[in-house]
Amino acid sequence: LKALSLKDLRLLIFNNNCLNSEQTLLFTEFLEKQPNINQISLDSSINIHDSPNGFFLFSKYIINQNLNSLSMRNDESMNFSFGSLMIPILKSKHNFEYLDLTNQGIGQKGLECILPLIISNTISELLFDGSNINSFDYLCKFCSTIASSRLRFASFPV
Repeated sequence: LKALSLKDLRLLIFNNNCLNSEQTLLFTEFLEKQPNINQISLDSSINIHDSPNGFFLFSKYIINQNLNSLSMRNDESMNFSFGSLMIPILKSKHNFEYLDLTNQGIGQKGLECILPLIISNTISELLFDGSNINSFDYLCKFCSTIASSRLRFASFPV
């Protein structure tokens, strides 16, 4: 599959497929061959314990892609939680319209990276429950910004 190029592929949903390191590397090589992909969903698929090198290669790929939709939802296990490792992806100059980082533990720094997308009204759907924010004041400020924005949907933290 790593040589297969599908020029019409725009959306790829590959959820709940636990990839080890070698599989993640091969999967990323496959993604690199898809010239027009702009929506990716990999919920609970890249196991950080089995594939740290694969995740770093995948994150470099994501940083260099022009995505408008990314879902990296975690199933609440530590195996699929990337935490601050997601920061380089969130700092990249993406214009995400849809972003699902449920249970990723991105913390306040992660939410700070998303804030410009909210303020500029670029993002329309944001799922950030399980971000593990230590500052209740910051969380309230962030949620107030969302409430006064044009977001169509946001999952507020439990």
